[in-house]
Amino acid sequence: MTTFFIIASIGYAFMAAVAILDKSILSKSLGVSSYAFYSTVFFLGAFLLLPFSETISIGAFVWALISGLGFGFATWAMFLGLRRGEAAHIVPFIGAVTAVGVFILSSIFIGESFSSMQMAGITLLIVASFLFSYEKNNGKGTPRHAGFGWALLSGFLFAISHVAAKHFYGDYSFITGLAWTKGLVGIAALFAFFGMKSEESPLAENISGSTSGKSTSLWLVLVDKVLAIAGTLAIQYAIAIGSVAVVSGLVGLQYALILLFAFVSTMFAPRFFSEHFTRKEVVFEILAIILVIVGIFLLI
Repeated sequence: MTTFFIIASIGYAFMAAVAILDKSILSKSLGVSSYAFYSTVFFLGAFLLLPFSETISIGAFVWALISGLGFGFATWAMFLGLRRGEAAHIVPFIGAVTAVGVFILSSIFIGESFSSMQMAGITLLIVASFLFSYEKNNGKGTPRHAGFGWALLSGFLFAISHVAAKHFYGDYSFITGLAWTKGLVGIAALFAFFGMKSEESPLAENISGSTSGKSTSLWLVLVDKVLAIAGTLAIQYAIAIGSVAVVSGLVGLQYALILLFAFVSTMFAPRFFSEHFTRKEVVFEILAIILVIVGIFLLI
């Protein structure tokens, strides 16, 4: 377990930074469809691995297509959620839904089984994810703003994508799986491209009115995409060589890091990224971090 555990942890650390960057970028005047396009079109590059991959069956192609489209549209839905809510709440909620979905779907379609200790660890990490998503709203601690509707859809689609990818990896090499399951994510970029038509302007024009602002923001987007690709590769490889449910449960680590990054940025670089936390929310976040630590210990 150690190898895929470490790789998944590194991947989630990268994705925590990506979540903060995504929210910062989407807080500008950038349209969601535009950002979804630029975030998914790069996955077409995975098809460059096809000369080094195996020949797949029609059935395998269907699984890869389900995984690719699920991932692409889950990413788009996530951005819609982030545009309407706070990263420290929206992203953990997506992960909680994903973890629950993966746990159920992997048991049904892959037949994964777990020890009692692993079951307890996965459960704690899922509970922690829901605690991270706690958000004060009109005096009630229930997540009811529009962003959580998109987050629910995103988490469900990510779960489908991960389980379909794991099914594919069970029959083919990692390179073959990566080429097909991630290359097909690029199809979502085509839909996002048409969605861009209804938005005010494309990325380079929408981020900033000044030349220096454009340059800085475009570099920010580039860094975000590099980290996203690295994080995605690490998590996909961990799924390929380990348990998809355990890897999905480890997403709680990402949320602990998102909270840490959000706090640090809010205190020291609020112009770049800042979020408001009530005292009760902080208590829930700290409790969630404790559960993440215990949950990860049970998984090792």
